[in-house]
Amino acid sequence: MEELTTERTELVGWMKRQLSADSEAEELREQQEKEIQYLKAKKYMTYLALILGFTVFFSVVGSLFSHDEAEEHHHNHSIPTLLSARDVSGKYINSLQNNVYEEMKYANFEDLKHDLPQELKGQKLKLNKYVISFHDELIVSFKDHSKYYSDDDIILAMYCPSTETNPKMFRDAASISQVKATMSYLNRTDVSAKTSWVIPKFPIVKEHSCEFRLWHRNETEYGLDYDLHAKSDPVELIDGVLTPTTIHLSHTRLADEMRVSFSTGDADGLDMVPVVQYSKTQDFDEDVSHHNIGVTTTYTADDLCGAPANLEEPGKFSSPKLLHTVRMYHLEPNTRYYYKVGLVDKDERYDVTDFSEDYIWSKVYSFVSPLLPGSNDNDKPLSYIVYADQGVKGYGQVDDGQRIAKMTEKEVVENEVRAVHHFGDLSYSMGAAHVWDAWFDLVSTFSTSVPLMIGIGNHEYDHREGGGRYKDPSGVESEGGYSPEWGNFEDDSAGECGVPVSKRFTMPRNGNGVFWYSYDVGLVHTIVLSGEHDLSPGSRQYKWLETDLASVDRSFIPWVIIETHRPMYMIEDKPKDAIVGQHMREEFEELLQKYKVDLFLSGHYHAYFRSCKGLYKEKCNNGGLTHITVGTAGAELDDFPLLRRPWADYYVAEWGYGKITIANATALKFEFVADSTGKVKDSTWLRK
Repeated sequence: MEELTTERTELVGWMKRQLSADSEAEELREQQEKEIQYLKAKKYMTYLALILGFTVFFSVVGSLFSHDEAEEHHHNHSIPTLLSARDVSGKYINSLQNNVYEEMKYANFEDLKHDLPQELKGQKLKLNKYVISFHDELIVSFKDHSKYYSDDDIILAMYCPSTETNPKMFRDAASISQVKATMSYLNRTDVSAKTSWVIPKFPIVKEHSCEFRLWHRNETEYGLDYDLHAKSDPVELIDGVLTPTTIHLSHTRLADEMRVSFSTGDADGLDMVPVVQYSKTQDFDEDVSHHNIGVTTTYTADDLCGAPANLEEPGKFSSPKLLHTVRMYHLEPNTRYYYKVGLVDKDERYDVTDFSEDYIWSKVYSFVSPLLPGSNDNDKPLSYIVYADQGVKGYGQVDDGQRIAKMTEKEVVENEVRAVHHFGDLSYSMGAAHVWDAWFDLVSTFSTSVPLMIGIGNHEYDHREGGGRYKDPSGVESEGGYSPEWGNFEDDSAGECGVPVSKRFTMPRNGNGVFWYSYDVGLVHTIVLSGEHDLSPGSRQYKWLETDLASVDRSFIPWVIIETHRPMYMIEDKPKDAIVGQHMREEFEELLQKYKVDLFLSGHYHAYFRSCKGLYKEKCNNGGLTHITVGTAGAELDDFPLLRRPWADYYVAEWGYGKITIANATALKFEFVADSTGKVKDSTWLRK
């Protein structure tokens, strides 16, 4: 800092000696401002170099320590940019560690002021379409600059809305070298890979329009200048603000209800309310259809607990706009209903005849209403999908999370599974807000047809600071959330601290929001717990769990299944996670045995594991229950040594999903379906 201060003082003194006339004062101020920006950028790059150096150093040193001392529960999660750009190695560019973003944050932006080669003058970015919908393909074409400039020095950026005046508030940006790397992966032969950027599925951007701008990155003695070389005409997003997106169903506390949640843009300040229209027929005849009005919420960067989640800059926080939820009630059991959602004028909310086509509605979807508690469909036993740890790697690209989503959709369509249970580590947004919309896109192929019941994991909630009573949506009063000395509860949510998941989802309201709750469907009582919160005797969650278990009439609802993100039992050699599992067993395993819980489902470990039956106090057939881990929905698989344990029946590190079928009051079947083959790889029957 002393060197920088001295350097700045000397430069400013030199400029003062050179510029003595009053007419030159303005130039002096401009020079000083540029010098200050240069020093800031230089200081930033110095700090960045130091950080990278220490990172490499500690990485090398860390490799010298034993496995027991290593940090073992973090994976290399890919956090894609909004447009899923790739680097020259073919890997997704990390939205939270993006060199182009960081440079543009500290750059000076100018309209074109440097002379251009003649053939580049007057250029304009061209689009294959100027009116699109979400998920349409868009192709951006530009002139070849490689004869005059390095591909690393030409930056293509997208701005939404197109009227954005702050050049640093782009939605995504990539160098032409990165654009070419992305095109190489797409392997498109119908367009020029040197002068085009193909966006296979235009992402959800809740704005009216977007615009592309081409910048030239120019290093000067005062820092980086970004000169505007070209821009496109705006591309209109059809009903981009009012189109319902992220639509998903969920159960409520009551068996004759279904909840639907969705999001829109900010409605341009109009006084509108969310509505669902539903009927047993597809024509929504007003004599037989119903409609209900819901509620709207949102969250801001200030609601989040820390960085990077609360940083209002590209690749990090972006507003979710408006989040809506509406209930459909008085449903007949086990009956197909059709529905659509949208926004209507507040003054017309009670008059169904005024819900004209002038409003922007979703497509028409359908679902089958829940079975009544204690009942079963003998012709079609209740079945549903279970898993954890999914994430999304890239828009429009095939990956393991997408394959699981497609297989789940197939189960819903062809085999009529009735729900999907996802117990934690949903999107892996980790502070990159646009990933939530990308993940909802991934699951929307089935979340519009069956309830998507979720639990929270470490990547939705865990944080070390910035929380407390008035920010933590779960009500924990300490700023760092639940963080016992023996645990490995770190900052895995990257500052989100459960806010986005608690605002985007509404689960049955009989516990603590999305964190813990329970509900009945048919012959099953499902309890969702939070392994990221205190479960010790006397804790708020423990007391709730004990009361809930005691309230279940097992002659009426025979099966009790618990779902939580962290497992009690696992055989991977991950000491820190094993300590957490040990404490979970000490805290409430006895309670589960007392109330004869049948099945304990979890994720967190990115593998599939099944214990022996009747497991209690590390002994099989000991009056306990079966433990199954299904952290296999698409996140990077585990690759850890395995421990020999007498209570382990099956283990495989392979992507796939679990499927539960409630045959009747005395027989339950669990199957693990591998995504590589689409076939059952492991199965077991639980019988009473």
